[in-house]
Amino acid sequence: MDEPDSVARQAPSVPERAEGARPSATPVTASVTEVIPPDPAPRPPPYIWLAPLAPRELPKNPFWPPPILGSLALIFGLNALFQAPLVFGPLGALFGLLALLRGQFWFAGVGGLTALAALAASPTFWALIGVGWAVGYWIL
Repeated sequence: MDEPDSVARQAPSVPERAEGARPSATPVTASVTEVIPPDPAPRPPPYIWLAPLAPRELPKNPFWPPPILGSLALIFGLNALFQAPLVFGPLGALFGLLALLRGQFWFAGVGGLTALAALAASPTFWALIGVGWAVGYWIL
């Protein structure tokens, strides 16, 4: 005869495992102790350049820092050679000095030297120097 619907069925009791323990494929009995082997060593990463990085972590700066000050010195210095050396010459020399302080030696050298060469080749610059000398010599 079938069981009546009002009778509740009980599930078989399952022994609880300790926290952090791994389940085993064989049933645990009181007379058998299971030895769990240690976890294998982690595999090395597939690429050498990823070795010091943690998973899903990008390098802090994958590109070299752009030489902004040196580029400005180079642009102003070359521009001073061809137009308005009184405006672009001092700007090129200033940015060349700042780029030199930031370690951008090649850009600083080329930009600063072209700016100074443009100033040295400008007759207006030398006229201003001469007027300044004359004012200081005769008037002051």
